[in-house]
Amino acid sequence: MLYVSETMMKLFDTRSNALTMWQKIEFCIVMAFAFSVPISWRFSIILLILWIITAVVRALVDRKKPGGKSRRRWWYLLFAMFYVIHCVSMFYTENFAEGWATLEKRLSFLLLPLIFFIFDFSYLDRNNVRKVLWAFTLGIFAVLCADLLSAAWDVAFRSAGASRFFDVNLSSEHHTYISMHICVGIIVCFVELVRMAKGGRLWQKLLLAIALVLFTVATVLLESRAGLLCMVAVYFFLFLWMIFGRKMYRAGLVTAIVAVVAVGVAVLAMPNAVTRVADTVKSVTSSEKSEDVRVTILRSTLPVARENWLTGVGVGDKIDAYMEQYRKDNNQIPLEREYNSHNQFVDTTTVTGILGLALLLCFFVVPAVLAIRDRRFDVVFALFLFVIFFNALFESVFEKQAGIMFFVLLFVTMFNGNFEAEKGTTDISD
Repeated sequence: MLYVSETMMKLFDTRSNALTMWQKIEFCIVMAFAFSVPISWRFSIILLILWIITAVVRALVDRKKPGGKSRRRWWYLLFAMFYVIHCVSMFYTENFAEGWATLEKRLSFLLLPLIFFIFDFSYLDRNNVRKVLWAFTLGIFAVLCADLLSAAWDVAFRSAGASRFFDVNLSSEHHTYISMHICVGIIVCFVELVRMAKGGRLWQKLLLAIALVLFTVATVLLESRAGLLCMVAVYFFLFLWMIFGRKMYRAGLVTAIVAVVAVGVAVLAMPNAVTRVADTVKSVTSSEKSEDVRVTILRSTLPVARENWLTGVGVGDKIDAYMEQYRKDNNQIPLEREYNSHNQFVDTTTVTGILGLALLLCFFVVPAVLAIRDRRFDVVFALFLFVIFFNALFESVFEKQAGIMFFVLLFVTMFNGNFEAEKGTTDISD
């Protein structure tokens, strides 16, 4: 708790950054917004609106023009184009009510990138972006602590069984979104721990290690197959970065040993979660007809996307098109539960066609191209994009506000922080 308090004080200490009064106010709102995203998307919407209003006021008062690297700012319009193409599809959709609801839900794709394009955000450099990432991570930490304490209370005083600990879902969000949030928390804590290897205090390192254990255990308790696989992949890439990027061979060996032991403990203590992952891999790789629900869903929804690859069916008719195909295929479970494709790339193609899919892929391709061109690698940003891309293969990650605001907030802030960094910077945490 002492470390959390100290971190929060550092987060809101903007005196050393020579910020104007309105920049300080806005920066505090941004961090409050980041803290609230893993906790409550409804409260986050209020803070988002407040952020936009403050940004407009700050721009009018400070009269600062957008930063000099204007060509890079144009990439923010990718988000606006992604939103606009959904709006265009309203002209040929039939279910207007569903279409308007979807456009309202995805408004963050337009608003946040637009204010970053119009106004000056040079104060959100890599150091302040790091503080935003910590605010987001503290939000995840707070949710998980509340979840586990609530579970412990129920087990101790309400005669709940040990299975209560597998219901770590206080925020009532889908486990895929929670696991994505946790994976980003793991990335931030791991990078910070590596960063402190030669200079941090022992108790700080210990608390970061405890946070990593908490995040790892919580991911296993969620029993999200995509979440478990994503977490393993994230740890693997972080291990490679530590060995080959930071040249920390001894620490890398220790980390590998700890990881192997942790996997062994997880297999023994929580076999159900591991079994679900093994069954999923078997169902996907097997040549026999699979009964896995995710696979049967894709078997029905992929033809819909292929048939409508040019323009899509429209923003309001996606579910109707899937329902019709489920009936043709006698796919009962998805039909009864009105499932989407559980794949963001398939959903986007179904709704907006090839142009929408191309814009979606640009979210991942453009930062990679710019990083290679400018010789700038930020491990946090890179792994954040990996987390989104990986989970988009197994879930429609932009179906809910919890996924949309999470993605847009961290993308635009880290994208901005990378551009404000000097050319050749290795990562945003340095």
